[in-house]
Amino acid sequence: MLLSILIAFIIAKYYKLRVQPLFQCIWILPFAVCEVIYIVFQIATVNGYYGFLPYAHYLKSAFLYTLLLPIVRYKLYKPSVVGSAMILIGTYMNRVVMMANDGKMPIFPSLTKWTGYFSSTPLGVTDTIHCMGNSATKLKFLADYIDIGYSILSPGDVLVHSFTSIIIYYILKQLNTEAAR
Repeated sequence: MLLSILIAFIIAKYYKLRVQPLFQCIWILPFAVCEVIYIVFQIATVNGYYGFLPYAHYLKSAFLYTLLLPIVRYKLYKPSVVGSAMILIGTYMNRVVMMANDGKMPIFPSLTKWTGYFSSTPLGVTDTIHCMGNSATKLKFLADYIDIGYSILSPGDVLVHSFTSIIIYYILKQLNTEAAR
């Protein structure tokens, strides 16, 4: 999620919006708490503790639910519909590649091996969704191959994460508009 937030900040800066008001916004606090928990999960995983993995799907849901507060508060209904469509399309893309590969999401690690974030240990043990990609992988272009050093994303994941970027950007836009009044 940090990358999604950073992308929203970059876009906001491009359009000459201030990002500081976000850090003073009470409506974003539950989302920030989820982000801190996610970072703790990531650090634990890098250090070889995989006990959090079974709970990761709860955190994904929590991210979305905590964004409902600012969506409702700032009436960001159109951006949330666009973001929701991106989630649906991304989820569908992920499901298609998983169906083509016997219910597993193939991953192709590269940079995460070098940075130490990738470990094949949880694959098949605590992580029952992912498998190592190989030459027999079907629909490789939809698999997890976008390696950003601490995570490996699929094109579908990028669309799913774009929801956060869209909402954070529009929260910043709204906060800047309110500050200008």
